[in-house]
Amino acid sequence: MFYIPVQKDFSKVKNKVALGLTKRQLLCFALAAMAGIPVYILLKKVIAVDIAGVIMIIVMLPFFLFALYEKDGQPLEEVLKNVIKERYIRPQIRPVINEPVISSAIMVADYIEENERLKKEAEEKSFKNKLLKATKRGGSNKPNETERRK
Repeated sequence: MFYIPVQKDFSKVKNKVALGLTKRQLLCFALAAMAGIPVYILLKKVIAVDIAGVIMIIVMLPFFLFALYEKDGQPLEEVLKNVIKERYIRPQIRPVINEPVISSAIMVADYIEENERLKKEAEEKSFKNKLLKATKRGGSNKPNETERRK
């Protein structure tokens, strides 16, 4: 019995046009040839053939990169576009800078001391008011013990 292997993930299947290459690869290789061959022909008359060949390869390399490189199913131009967006176009998120623990603890302690001081001042005012009321009514000059404790 014969079995034919079928790929389960169809997103990775590419349509091959000629010689096992996709349309994208054929187009990029043709552009590389159109850019590299004239450079070689013009330079071999001026400089050594070896150096002209190396320069031709350097001129053709970006086209080969665009034809063959793929990351996470995205071609090189998509990857470059995303990198440029993230690094340069979108505003960077500013990090939240937390206060040091010691300074926040000092601020809390100062707040508590201020509240206690204000409470004591309010108690002293109310004590003086009660004392004044008692003297105006003709009562004793000294308030009783329960009024002092408040």
